[in-house]
Amino acid sequence: MRSPRLKILTWNILEGGMDGRLEGILKQIRSVRADVVALQECNGWNFRGSKLLRLAKRTLGMAGFPFWTTHGYQPVVLTKVPGAAAVEHDDQDHFHLGYQEIRLPLPGGRTWHFFNTHLNPFVESARVAEIKTLMRAMRPYRNGFCSLTGDLNSLAEGDTFCGIRMRRRTRVDLNRDRLVRILFDYVGLCGQDGYGDVTNPTAWLRVPVRIRRMQDRVELRAEVTSYLKRQGWTDLYRTFHPAEPGYTVPSRQPFARIDYAWLSPALARRAVSCEVLSGTRLSKLSDHFPLLWEVETGA
Repeated sequence: MRSPRLKILTWNILEGGMDGRLEGILKQIRSVRADVVALQECNGWNFRGSKLLRLAKRTLGMAGFPFWTTHGYQPVVLTKVPGAAAVEHDDQDHFHLGYQEIRLPLPGGRTWHFFNTHLNPFVESARVAEIKTLMRAMRPYRNGFCSLTGDLNSLAEGDTFCGIRMRRRTRVDLNRDRLVRILFDYVGLCGQDGYGDVTNPTAWLRVPVRIRRMQDRVELRAEVTSYLKRQGWTDLYRTFHPAEPGYTVPSRQPFARIDYAWLSPALARRAVSCEVLSGTRLSKLSDHFPLLWEVETGA
């Protein structure tokens, strides 16, 4: 007899799907039969008495746990797990886009501490500060069932970016590498120190020409994910796919992985799969591809 399992979907749905994409997003979530859904950028879901949140709950048959942020880029967790409850933290408002903890009751009286976040989209040093705050909240549960999922806006050490193998800090010479130069000319990489336009936080952003002329180099960063790895957490996608890129953004021309599931050792041992869902239809629903993973929860 197969052990009970929970299926988890994490997805940045791009500004709440409010431009006609939400119906397709909810249809996609329903089709994968997820038990827990961790969403980022649920913009506008708190308008008009949380009308869109109530629509999602009704359509998916799930309980909903939002964290309404002052910036409007709301993280939301939806789940079918009975008895799930949100936990308040004093430092949640210190985050640029917020984080949340949902406690999921499991068989045998155990609890899964499920964290969902969307880290700072502009500066790696700010993301490092946020991830250290998150680790203070998660550390007491490291030896049990605990996970962090969401859009971390950070690359991963060892991943490839346009053929470049990432280290914690990787220098790229734009004059030497034509492919990277074209990518940064037209879309840039959102959130790298000194680059991008903070007036447009939802897009993959152009590197300003004046900076290109002053310093024709780009510094790609993987400090957030390197910190998580040093703390003993497991990058679930990389565990199942050590050689595949697993790119999640931008969905129409993917070339970077910034959406993750990081698990405690005990929970990682119970994971049975982790996949990036992709395809033309999904690329029309958001600028991110979703991550779908599954964990055994039996005693």
